[in-house]
Amino acid sequence: MIKKYSVSLLAASIAASVSFASNANDSIEVVDLGALEGAYETYPTGMNDAGIAVVVNRNLWNQNIRFELIDPERFEDEDLDNPDDNTYRLVRNALNSPGALGSDPASQKLGQQISHKYDGQPVALEGFDSIDAETNRETDSVNYIGTDINDLDVIVGQAGEPYERRVTTNREQEEVQYFMRDSFPRAFAKEAGAITFLPSSVSDLYQGGTSRATAVNNQNQAVGYAAVANTPNLTNRFDVCAEPSDDEAESDPSYEELNVCIWRYWYSQEVATVANGGSRSPIFVEQAHAWEQSEQGEWQARHLGAYEAPEPTDEDAQRILLTSRAYDVNEQGIAVGTAQRVVTYFEGTENVLVNTAVVFRDGELQDLQDEYRSQNSLATAINDDNIVVGYTSERAGLFNRDRAFYVDIEDPSAEPTYPLGFFNTSSWRPRAINNNKQVVGQGEVSTLQAAVRPTVGFLYDIESDTITDLNTLLPCDSGYRIIDAVDINDRGEILAVALTEIVIPIDDTQSSADRIRAVRLQAGSGEACGVEEEARERQGASMHPLLAGSMALFALLITLRRFRARS
Repeated sequence: MIKKYSVSLLAASIAASVSFASNANDSIEVVDLGALEGAYETYPTGMNDAGIAVVVNRNLWNQNIRFELIDPERFEDEDLDNPDDNTYRLVRNALNSPGALGSDPASQKLGQQISHKYDGQPVALEGFDSIDAETNRETDSVNYIGTDINDLDVIVGQAGEPYERRVTTNREQEEVQYFMRDSFPRAFAKEAGAITFLPSSVSDLYQGGTSRATAVNNQNQAVGYAAVANTPNLTNRFDVCAEPSDDEAESDPSYEELNVCIWRYWYSQEVATVANGGSRSPIFVEQAHAWEQSEQGEWQARHLGAYEAPEPTDEDAQRILLTSRAYDVNEQGIAVGTAQRVVTYFEGTENVLVNTAVVFRDGELQDLQDEYRSQNSLATAINDDNIVVGYTSERAGLFNRDRAFYVDIEDPSAEPTYPLGFFNTSSWRPRAINNNKQVVGQGEVSTLQAAVRPTVGFLYDIESDTITDLNTLLPCDSGYRIIDAVDINDRGEILAVALTEIVIPIDDTQSSADRIRAVRLQAGSGEACGVEEEARERQGASMHPLLAGSMALFALLITLRRFRARS
């Protein structure tokens, strides 16, 4: 039996969870989490139980661009001595583009993501940049991304060091100038004004390797991932950088200093690929890590573990190292994430590499994936009652869709439960779960048969098996459309990603467009604009993704003609 609840009832439920008086038809309030000066897009990443959030700023203006260093022939139609807004944007985009100046170490480097804390107003996370001696301004070359904040005001994330303009020499001892730094992006913890770059459990990595902290609990235990070894391709790159070719041309990697040569490789694998729409290809083997403070307050690294690959059949080959990542940690220090594993995927297929959802607990990995029916599964969040949420990529109709799951890891016999979502082929990804068994994330509400479909932020209640499009809880005049939800605290406040119209003044014109903004959803007093019966309770409707996929295929065969015009 399918039961339906009205939007107003769900809005009242959210209002009650945040201890605000509310009428049954009250909407939720949208609080824009602000932006730093010169930033026109914001993205939320984490929130604590007091509603204080960490926000990433993008689309940055008013940066310290060194126009005097720009080759005027590249911008022959622009006045670089008196740049207007349009010239600024053209040069900024060129400096950030891998296909233009971004991949050239001789060109200035600009940060594209900086962060602030929102506690009633945006406050920049300072201390990552340095003053450029030539301009007496900050270099504006650092990406610093806060990812989470706990109730003790400790913020974790990932940041690089500033790029410096250095006069150095190439392998032929000729003078050259490069914008360089001596490390890769690394995990950080920021508390009481102090910033600590978090180490890997392996100490002899080139320039410290790469790392990222993704979550922190109230015991000041942070989790994420850190480099533990070179990838085979990086090892090969060291050889390429060291051995001159016969022509000794300037395009030869060995013509440059080692750090410049390796930087080019890092940039092509981890920056350019993402900018061009691909996936990041780490140059180090990265595995799940935890960091916690000693009695003296020092942050220490602890390797959380990874699966081992089978012994190679070739005697001269080395066993490869498999990756793992931790995405969340609860108050008991239990972490969840994903880990690569080599399995027998189906009968007759051996040594298939899968990414499987795992729990990191007491020095061991607990695999959550059900019989490896998917090659991609990950656990995204865990609450203090040890309920884990995540998603698995499954074939549904013509395309792969992400199927949400939850599981109580305190029950040794429990298996993941796969709720239905908005409809049987809807892709939905849980991002966070609170201690009231409320889950938020991103889901599809369109039945359009396409690989990419419009998304909304959702609220899912495990106890009632109820899923809600958060847009149906907004007042009609909010001006925002919620496309994702990334966190929820125990007061029921939701950290969400919204689209709203933002105006950017460009010289004498106004550029107006829908842009991404970080918002907090909380109890409000207006009337919800949503359609009645938008939320659905599906008692007994949870199913395994394989069954859901079969139903989706059956439905597709029946309705193919109806969707053909739109597919």
